Amino acid sequence: MELGKEIDREHVESDLGTAAFLVVRGFRLLGLMPNGGSRYAFRFDDPDGKATEEAMEYLQGASVPAKALVSAERDLKTLLYSRKRDGNGRKTIYRK
Repeated sequence: MELGKEIDREHVESDLGTAAFLVVRGFRLLGLMPNGGSRYAFRFDDPDGKATEEAMEYLQGASVPAKALVSAERDLKTLLYSRKRDGNGRKTIYRK
C-alpha cells in the first residue's frame, strides 16, 4: 500500500501538515494505520477522489485559516500520542 494513494476511496497521508490541511478542507478522518515501526499514517474518507489533488494544492502553497490549521494539527497530534500510549493494536481508533 503506497502512501498518498487512494485505496477503496480512501486517502492515506503520512505528513502531519498535509493531514491537518485535509481536515480543514473537510475530509473525514477515518483513523490511523501503521506505517512501519512506531509510525502511523492518517486514513481519510475520499469518496470523490479529490484528496490527492487537495494535498498537492497544499504543497504548492494553498492556504486555509491559520487558527483552523493549528487546531487540526493539535487534534491529530493528540490522536497520534493516544495511539502510541494505547498500543492495543486496533486498526481504527477514531471515527467522527
